[in-house]
Amino acid sequence: MRFRNVHIPNRVLLVSLIVGFCLFGDSLLYAVLPANVPSFGLKIGLIGIILSANRYVRLFSNSWAAWVYNRIGLKLPLTMAVVGTVISTAIYGISKGLWPLLLARMLWGICFSFLRLGGYLTVLDDSADKNRGLLIGFFNSTWRTGSLLSVVFGSILTDIIGLQTTFLLFAAASAFGLLLIPMLAKVRATSSVSCDNDVVQRLSTLPITMSAETRWVRLFWKLTVSDLPYESHTIRLPLLIVGLAKFANSFAIQGLLVATLGFYLRSQIGDETQLSGITLGVTTVTGILLGCYFFTELMAVVLGHMSDRLGRHFLIYIASPAIVALLLLISFSPIQAISIAALPLLFLAGTAVSITLDASVGDLASRQHRAQVLGRYTTWSDLGSASGPLVGFVAVSSVGLAALYSGTAFLLTAILAIYTYVMTYSTNRANDH
Repeated sequence: MRFRNVHIPNRVLLVSLIVGFCLFGDSLLYAVLPANVPSFGLKIGLIGIILSANRYVRLFSNSWAAWVYNRIGLKLPLTMAVVGTVISTAIYGISKGLWPLLLARMLWGICFSFLRLGGYLTVLDDSADKNRGLLIGFFNSTWRTGSLLSVVFGSILTDIIGLQTTFLLFAAASAFGLLLIPMLAKVRATSSVSCDNDVVQRLSTLPITMSAETRWVRLFWKLTVSDLPYESHTIRLPLLIVGLAKFANSFAIQGLLVATLGFYLRSQIGDETQLSGITLGVTTVTGILLGCYFFTELMAVVLGHMSDRLGRHFLIYIASPAIVALLLLISFSPIQAISIAALPLLFLAGTAVSITLDASVGDLASRQHRAQVLGRYTTWSDLGSASGPLVGFVAVSSVGLAALYSGTAFLLTAILAIYTYVMTYSTNRANDH
C-alpha cells in the first residue's frame, strides 16, 4: 500500500486490519455497559471490575504471548487470538451476570496480548530505522480507528437493533480477521535491513567488564526487561528506562487523566456550561474531549513519522516537558477556558511520547530477543494504564485533583531526567568505542 510517497508494507496493513476488527467488541462494551447496566445483569459497583479485568490479566499474559511467539511463530497464535476474540465478543451479547462477563473479559485480555504483540512483531520485521516510527504509528492509528468506528456505529446500532444483535454482528466482523491471516502468512517481510541501529550495534559489541551477576540481579533484569543473554547487558538499562517512561506516560494520560476527566470537568464547570449561547452539559463536554483524545491517537502515524525525521530523543525532549507543563496548568490555572483548552494539547503530547517510545524499543531490541523484550515493554504500558484509574479514584477524595495531577507531573519530570542521563551515557559510551 502506498500513499503520498509513503509505502505501507502489505503485512503491516493486514495485521493492522486484523487487530482493528478485533477491537470492535471491547470498545463497544466501554461505550454501552455504563449506560445499560441492568441489561447485562450487573450492579453498578461491578462495572469497574468488568472493564479493568482484561488489563490486569495482560500483566501476566504479555510474557506468555512472547514465549509462545518465540516457539510457534505468528500464524497459529494470531489465529487462536482472533477465535478467542470472536468468542468473548459473542459472550458480551448472549450472557448476563458477573462470572460469564468476567471470564469473557479475561479471555479478551489474553487475546489482546497476542494481537498487540503479533502486530508489533510484524511491524518491526518490516521496518528499518528510517520508517519504524511511521509504521508503528500506522499500526496504532489503524486499530484505534477500529475502536472509534465501533463506539460511533455500535452505539447507533445498539439503539436500533439491540445489544445482543449488535455484539453478535461485531463478533462476526472480528471473525473477518480469520480470512486475512492466511494472506498475512503468505506475504514475506519487505525489510532486509537489520533492526539493530548503529548505537545498539556498538553497545552490543562493547567489551564485557562486569563481574559475574548474582541470581537476584539476573532475576531483576529478567522481570523488568527480559531474559537477555549476558552479552546484551549494555542495552538492558536503556530498555528499562524506556519501559519506565512508557509506564509513566500510560499512567498519566491513558490511565489517570482519561479516567478522571469527568471529575475534573465537573470541578471546573459544574453541571453545565455555555458555549456561544449553547448550553452544554458536563457529560457532553466530557464526550467531546474524549473524542479529541481518540483523534490524537489517530494522529499516531504522523507523530511516528516525525520521530523518524526529527529523532526519537528530540521528540521526547519536546513532548515530555509539554506534558509536565500542561498538567501543572490544568492543576493551578484560575481560568477555566485555558485549562479546558489545554486538554487536547495534553492528549496530543501524550500520544507523541507513546508512539516515540514504541519506536524506541523497536530500535533497541535485537531481532532474536524482540518478542520477550516487547512482552515486558507492553506489560509496563498495561501496568501504567491499569494503575492510573485505581490511584486516581482512591486518591482524588483525599488529596484532590490538583495535588494528584501535579504529583504526576513530578513523576514524569523525574523519569525524564533519568531518561536523559541514561540515553546520553549510553550514546557517549557507544561513541567512545
